[in-house]
Amino acid sequence: MTGGPRWNEAEDSFLPTRGHLSAALSIVRDFQPLEDIQAEAQRKVLEFATQYPDALYRSCLEGHFTGSSWVVDHEAMRGLILLHSKVNRWLQPGGHADGDGLLQMVALREATEETGIDGLKVWDDPIDIDVHVIEKRSSSEPAH
Repeated sequence: MTGGPRWNEAEDSFLPTRGHLSAALSIVRDFQPLEDIQAEAQRKVLEFATQYPDALYRSCLEGHFTGSSWVVDHEAMRGLILLHSKVNRWLQPGGHADGDGLLQMVALREATEETGIDGLKVWDDPIDIDVHVIEKRSSSEPAH
């Protein structure tokens, strides 16, 4: 993709410090919903984070922040999805924040790890905010 905002590692000094929930909440608050469903997800995420200050960690069993991305070719004509081995569903690359409040970097880290593609870039701003349930997979991991 060209012509849009990009993550610029050389200018990251203006970004919030990693590891703080406030960094993730700033990203969520600044998101401009295009549809009612996005506005509702934004509201739910902000409300959830006020109740669960550990929401950046997967140990927060009620739910937690993740970051994901759409990996597309340079012309933005083709995308890449992966068969997730644990949930047996085709999904975009993504994963747990694991304490990182810079959700753009979470998305980049997960996309790079899961695809093996070096040199990926991410949009500065999120394109969507989503709230979804992951089904219970074991007695130690409830639905969340």
